[in-house]
Amino acid sequence: MRQDKDGNPRFTIWMRKVAFISLPMFALCLTFGAFDWLMSLNYRWFSTMFGVYIFAGAAGSSMSLLVLVITALRQAGYLKDVVTLEHYHIMGKWMFAFCVFWAYIGFGQYMLIWYANMPEETEYFITRNTESWWALSMLLVIGRFFGPFAILLLRSIKKQPHRLCYVAGWIVCMQMLDMYLVVLPALHGTGVHVSIWDLVSLIAIGATLGFVYLRLVPRTSLFPSPRSAPD
Repeated sequence: MRQDKDGNPRFTIWMRKVAFISLPMFALCLTFGAFDWLMSLNYRWFSTMFGVYIFAGAAGSSMSLLVLVITALRQAGYLKDVVTLEHYHIMGKWMFAFCVFWAYIGFGQYMLIWYANMPEETEYFITRNTESWWALSMLLVIGRFFGPFAILLLRSIKKQPHRLCYVAGWIVCMQMLDMYLVVLPALHGTGVHVSIWDLVSLIAIGATLGFVYLRLVPRTSLFPSPRSAPD
């Protein structure tokens, strides 16, 4: 924001240095967060690909959420003359790329564990492929990959904001289902156990983040001033 006011390029140079350091820090934090918060729910099971799997899902769903937020901001008049159909086309291609990447990592993890057939590794998928968890697992496979994959292949979908928003909203819902299948079977291995706290926790976190974001949006411009960009 200070750069937008005085056009000093040193802020951009400083932010580039911070970004260079933050990228590996983000990778480490996300990986250890996935291990400590999610994989540790079943302390007998382990997978060296789990951090990448969580990243793939988070990257795809975050791009989908970005499509929804940008569309809402455009309708509110914030980015109407800035974001074009070409931007939507690019974001749609990113959604498609991470849809494939998520499926690649998920299948790779499943195939290696199935092929090795080690009891301490297979119990993770056995739990999620039995009882009522099986139906949700099949919904995740079809709804998180096969459906969006076929739809996002069409260029016309990626260049129509409203249709792309439908796909983005669906991917965000499938990402929540993915996290549900990662966490809840460790607590209710005998089958789906619906609780009001499942919904309350989601609303509490989402409402808090949404409130903070909406408080920050009106304070400054959402895109950089052209004079602040260094050569």
